[in-house]
Amino acid sequence: MAYYFNVLFDNSQVFSSSFILNELSFIIILLIFGSVFLCHMLTLLVRNNKISDMLVQKTQCLIESNLALKEESKLKESALKQQQKSKNQYEKLFFNSPEGLFTLDSCAVITRFNPAFSSLLLDQTHNIHDLSLSDFIYSQEHIDTWQLDVIARKNYKEYEWLAKNQSGKSIWLRQSGHWIKNESVWTYEGQIVDITQSKLLREQLKYKTKHDGLTNLLNRDAFFKKINNLKGLNKGHYILLYIDLDRFKLINDTLGHVAGDKVLIEFAARMQFMLGSFSDIARLGGDEFAILMSEKSLNGNEIDLLINILREIQKTFKYLEHHINVTGSMGVRKFKTTCCNYDAEKLLHDADIAMQEAKRQGKNDFFIFSNQLTKKIKRKLHIETLLRELDPDLELSINFQPLYCKFDQNLIGFEALLRWDNDILGRINPDEFISIAEECGKITMLGKWVFDHALIFLEQQEAQSKNLFININVSPMQLQQTRFMSWLAKRVTNSALSINQIRIELTESAMIAKEETLIPHLNTIHELGIGIYIDDFGTGYSSLARIKKLPIDGIKIDRAFIENIETDNGAIQLVKAICAIAEAFNLSVTAEGIETQQQLNVLRHFYCHQFQGYFFSKPLTELQAINLIQSELGNLPKRA
Repeated sequence: MAYYFNVLFDNSQVFSSSFILNELSFIIILLIFGSVFLCHMLTLLVRNNKISDMLVQKTQCLIESNLALKEESKLKESALKQQQKSKNQYEKLFFNSPEGLFTLDSCAVITRFNPAFSSLLLDQTHNIHDLSLSDFIYSQEHIDTWQLDVIARKNYKEYEWLAKNQSGKSIWLRQSGHWIKNESVWTYEGQIVDITQSKLLREQLKYKTKHDGLTNLLNRDAFFKKINNLKGLNKGHYILLYIDLDRFKLINDTLGHVAGDKVLIEFAARMQFMLGSFSDIARLGGDEFAILMSEKSLNGNEIDLLINILREIQKTFKYLEHHINVTGSMGVRKFKTTCCNYDAEKLLHDADIAMQEAKRQGKNDFFIFSNQLTKKIKRKLHIETLLRELDPDLELSINFQPLYCKFDQNLIGFEALLRWDNDILGRINPDEFISIAEECGKITMLGKWVFDHALIFLEQQEAQSKNLFININVSPMQLQQTRFMSWLAKRVTNSALSINQIRIELTESAMIAKEETLIPHLNTIHELGIGIYIDDFGTGYSSLARIKKLPIDGIKIDRAFIENIETDNGAIQLVKAICAIAEAFNLSVTAEGIETQQQLNVLRHFYCHQFQGYFFSKPLTELQAINLIQSELGNLPKRA
């Protein structure tokens, strides 16, 4: 550059001034060019710096990215290791699980299983190829349910089914699992658990809730459900039996409850053998049983079946060295499912009522329930209610049935007969209300009232009645009550009557069941000097042994034997036999129910002492009885 300026200067003299100006312009241009070049260089320098910075930044980013990639690689490697570890753990759990684990394909064919599954269902000698879960399910019903759920892909449903494994052993299994869809492919992951023991335990508990622990028959609740489940069935005709073993308590009291239990078990076994194939049998409690059967299941006549059941009960039961004989009373309730408006409890109640009626008619028999029996029971309940509300002095009265001497046919005494006239029911027969009073605990009240008022009647006659006696009916239940016995002793002791004027009458049939317990009480009465007479003799279970051991003074021949005695030779022989027995034991004999002269003529030739019946007199009111006493004392004419 310096050289260039020097040349210009050396030649300056040569050039003209204009040339000098041109050179200056050129210099300026060069200066400008140089400035531009310099600016360009500066710009390049700045750009270069920026590029360098960018390169540094890019390099840093690459370094950081590389570090991130390395970290990510480490994480992926760690994840793969963890995945492999989890897979190993899963495989370990799968194969070592105590539960049977398995997988199925979309068709429910077994594709994989663990050793626990194999031990439950498989036999190593058999091929598992292409086996489905249904091949192990025993019940067709469970197979159908499972196959429907396979089609529907139902998830998280539990199943309990009886399995038949390849070894031939049956076990109960509980199955659970779920379906998984992966890329349009369905698989099922499930598990099975052996629940055989718990299932058996549950079944045992379920069985116990429905069955009686002693006899294994159905219990009351289960039997009720059986009956109620019949409701709504079409054209169903059924028979319900209610059976009670007669005098079963005597077995427990004499031989012990173990013997009683043996009888109940044996009885249940007999009924199961005889009726179990077509009947439902239940023990309702104690010695009471019930049987439900369909009429169409009976091969023959139902009456024959009922008789056969009673005969089966009568067969001897054996316990140790004892031979036990019992009988049964049976109530029968027929019903139709299409028109029955009663529930099980009402039906059983009806059968129970019929059974009680069978007992009242002598036991060892059956009775078929009817609407008439319902009316009878309703009336009985009504009478029982009236007895509880009874005012004796307003509703009760005594009629007096005269008794006459055989030889001169003079009046010798009366039998006091209780009468009850109610505003609602009118006159109620003693044969009806006495038994009800015994059942509901009102017999002692009635007995005291009758005894007291009968004595009062004769006491009021004073000297006129000194040769007359009064017979008063007493219930065996009264004699068993200490309070009544002490009251009776006190009452007769304080009476103005002579003790030999007071007699009690006990019906033979009422004494039978309580005979042994009554003997001490009868001895007490006999020691007081009160006469004891057996009423209705011959209608019960008369025996010489009873007459021999009871402290009785006489017997009364029941009217049933007198009714046709004038024409019936059999009746004559029976009365002769009774009179002969009485004579052998030196007992007084009263013939009751005499209604004709012909009957009287026959009886005059027998060992009889007293007569009683409509031929002589109907039962009299108190006033009529007083008038009769007056007429007898005045030797007024009597009926011959």
